[in-house]
Amino acid sequence: MTRRAFTLIELLVVIAIIAILAAVLFPAFVAAKGAAYQMVAISNVRQLGEAATQYAGDNDETYMPAMGADEMGFWGWYGRPTAKGTDTSGALLLNYEGKRKIDAPLSPKRKEYLGDHSGFGYNWGYVGSDMHVLGREWEYPYCWAPAKGSDLQHPSTTVLFATSGYYSAPWKGGDGKDYDFGFVDPVGPNKDNPNVSFHYLASRRIERNHVVNSGNAVVVMADGRARSASVKNLRDDWFTRGDATQP
Repeated sequence: MTRRAFTLIELLVVIAIIAILAAVLFPAFVAAKGAAYQMVAISNVRQLGEAATQYAGDNDETYMPAMGADEMGFWGWYGRPTAKGTDTSGALLLNYEGKRKIDAPLSPKRKEYLGDHSGFGYNWGYVGSDMHVLGREWEYPYCWAPAKGSDLQHPSTTVLFATSGYYSAPWKGGDGKDYDFGFVDPVGPNKDNPNVSFHYLASRRIERNHVVNSGNAVVVMADGRARSASVKNLRDDWFTRGDATQP
């Protein structure tokens, strides 16, 4: 019995069907993969929030200072910048994070700057200091007054940490590269180029002199709740201590 070989037309039809199926299924696969990474990031940032809460519990209910300087130079909550990269041996949450480094999976690759490449940034101006509360940015980098738990009037809507990064915008004289950054601020004042990173489920794009974010950031609140949020849903007052007299 002779076997009939596939004709060229039949092979082309099969290839076309496979291509159509791939085109239909690939976006769904990518979306499912992105959603899975986002869920891992939510779990990880929740752990980071728990570490910060434990730190506060051991320090008179006061959250860790975001940054400072001493005889050795600048230091941040995540460690100390050096010529060889960030030395994390002095990180303020080191004893609370456990053996595994807490990071944000799928974070874009970024150049060394101010951070530990975890992909998470600390709410430095409202929780890690009172610089934004009282308009004392001129005291940088000395964070004299981190928030106490009692200072946060709405812990369930006060951001402790969020996915972060610094884009050195060319329209502001930058080099157009992404840098590691361990701090976050409200999005509103920097809507054209926020330091909160919205890299889950969609990539940012640059349009003229503006960064367009269509994905999600991952945040953790002071009460331990973690979630994802788009630019439209991440409210600026979630970064404050909740006092109506604040800017």
